[in-house]
Amino acid sequence: MVRGWQELTKLCGSSSVTVERVRLDDGEIAIEG
Repeated sequence: MVRGWQELTKLCGSSSVTVERVRLDDGEIAIEG
């Protein structure tokens, strides 16, 4: 599981891009933005 949203952005490789909306569906993480 992801420890923090900051780590999640690092995994995405887009630290400059701000995550506008984060949805948690059935334990799955979906990022929109």
